[in-house]
Amino acid sequence: MPDYEVIEQVNSRINIIKRHDRKPYYAYYRDNAGRQKKPSLKTSNIKQARVHVQKILRSLEEDTHDRIEEVRGSKHLTFRQAVDHYMEGCKGTEYAIHQTRLRLNFVCGDLEDQRRYPREAWGNRRIQTIKTKDITNWMRAEKKKQGWKDSTEHQYLNAIKQVMKNAVVQNWVTQSEATAVAKPRITDETIPEALDDEVVEPLFALLPSHVMYIMSLLLETGLRSGELYNLRWRDIDTTGETPALTVGKSKSKRFRVVPLTDAAIRIFDHLRAGSSFDQMDSPIRFRNGHAKLTVDQRSQLLSDINDLTCECFNETKPGARLYCSDCKAVVAQYDVTFPHAKKLWKTRNKQRPTIVWPSDEEPNAVIIPPRDIRKPLSNAAEELNIKKFHPHQMRHTWATRLLEEGINEFELMQLGGWSTIAMVRRYAKVNVVKLAPKIRKALANRPTGGPRTNQPDLRVA
Repeated sequence: MPDYEVIEQVNSRINIIKRHDRKPYYAYYRDNAGRQKKPSLKTSNIKQARVHVQKILRSLEEDTHDRIEEVRGSKHLTFRQAVDHYMEGCKGTEYAIHQTRLRLNFVCGDLEDQRRYPREAWGNRRIQTIKTKDITNWMRAEKKKQGWKDSTEHQYLNAIKQVMKNAVVQNWVTQSEATAVAKPRITDETIPEALDDEVVEPLFALLPSHVMYIMSLLLETGLRSGELYNLRWRDIDTTGETPALTVGKSKSKRFRVVPLTDAAIRIFDHLRAGSSFDQMDSPIRFRNGHAKLTVDQRSQLLSDINDLTCECFNETKPGARLYCSDCKAVVAQYDVTFPHAKKLWKTRNKQRPTIVWPSDEEPNAVIIPPRDIRKPLSNAAEELNIKKFHPHQMRHTWATRLLEEGINEFELMQLGGWSTIAMVRRYAKVNVVKLAPKIRKALANRPTGGPRTNQPDLRVA
C-alpha cells in the first residue's frame, strides 16, 4: 500500500500527492528519460503547489527538466568557487588575466585584507542567491564609494557577467542574473589621439623586434589587439589576386575581410617560416630605471672582452681586484660597471629567454600568441618624451590615415568592424594641420572680401 495520497492530477502526467508522514505536498511523475521522480514542492498550500507543478510540467515539455535538476544539485556552490573555475579557463594576455583576477577578488570581498562588507561577502554567498537587484545595488554603491569612472564600472560589470555566463554553461544557474543589468554609458572615456607619421618611425625604431611586428601589423590592418592574437595562418592570404585577411572573432561579432597592404604582406611572409626572438632584445638602454645594454651592445662587449690578452675577466679568486688598463678601456666604452661586465662574461653561455612564434605548417596555429607589451611601449614613449603609446592607438592612426586618403566613413565602418558611423567618428579624426594647405589652395582664387586701403588708421599714437 503506498505511503501517500493522490490529491490532484495535472495534465495526466504529474500527480500532486500528500505523504502521510510529511506536511508539504510532493510531485509524482516520470521525467523524459522514464525515471521516477518524487520531489518536494516545499509548500503545504495547494495553490502554491499547483504553481510549482506547472513549472515542472513546462520544463518537461521544453526538455529542460534535466538541466534544472542539475542546477538544483549545485545550490551550495559559492560565488568564489564560480570565480575560481572561470579564472582557470580564462584566456588572454597575462596582464589582462591578472587585472580580471584583481577585479573579481575585489567583488568577492573574501580576502584577508578586505573588510568592506557589513554582511556576508559575495565570495561566501551561494551563486544562486545573487540576483539582478543585488548586482545593480552593489555596482551603484561601489562606484560612489570608490569614485570609479564609467569605464572602470564597465570593466567590473563585464567581469561579473563573464562569471555568471560561465555558471550558466556549467549548469550551476538556470540563467545569468547579470544579463539584465544595463551596461553603464561611458561618458568620461579619453579617446587616444592618432599618431603623426613623423612620430611613428622613431617610436618603432625603439621597439624590440617582436613588439615592432605586433605594432606594425596593428597599424597596417586596423585590427584590435584581440583580433590580431586570434588570427591563424588559415585566415591569411598573401598570394591571391586580392591579398586579405579574414576576421572571424571580433568585438562586434561580425565576419569581415580586411585587404592587406604591401607592408603587411611582407611581414606575414617573413613570419611564415616561424620566428624566434630574444626576450631581452631591445634598442633602448633603459629598463626599470637602470642602465642596461642592448643585445647588440652586449654582443660587442663580450667580443671585445674575448679579444683581450689579459686574464682579468677569467679570474675566479673571490674578492675585489684591480683590473688592468686594457680592461678599463674596453668597459669604459659601454658605460657599465666592472662587476656588471664580469657578470655578463660569466653568464655568456647561459641560454637567454626566447619568444617563439609558430610557422604556417599548421594552418590552425595562431600567428602571434598573446603577449603583454606594455613595458617596451612605455620605454619607447619615455625615451621620446611622448605622453602615451599603446596598441589601440594604431587602430586610431589607421582610421585617420584612411580618412585623410579619401576613404569615406561608411567604407571605414565596414573595414574596421564598427557598428555605427558614430563609432567611426570617434576613431577617425581630421588632422587640421595637414588639412590647412588644402583649404588655402581650394579657396585661393575664390571671390571674397579683404582689407580696404582707404580706411583711416584709428590707432591712437
